[in-house]
Amino acid sequence: MARGRRRAPSFDALPSTRVAPPRVAGSPVQFECVVTQIVRLEDRGGAAMPYWLVLGEAVGVHIDTAMLDDGVYRTARAEPITRGGGPADYFPQETP
Repeated sequence: MARGRRRAPSFDALPSTRVAPPRVAGSPVQFECVVTQIVRLEDRGGAAMPYWLVLGEAVGVHIDTAMLDDGVYRTARAEPITRGGGPADYFPQETP
């Protein structure tokens, strides 16, 4: 296992409709995406770094209808979290 990496937890899967990898069952919102660009990052001097930026296009979106209010997605209902700088730094979003 790579330094700083943990084994991915197991999730129940759902078949995707537009891409090969499965979706995560139980997630209130699921995106199906295809890769459009992979960019190697550089430091400010232009030297290549061992980091990559992967960009994609969402080709499918699945939203639990319980997250909608008159067709509008209500982010707070999904109880999202943010990730901080460390491997275990996760924080709930505050609802205004």
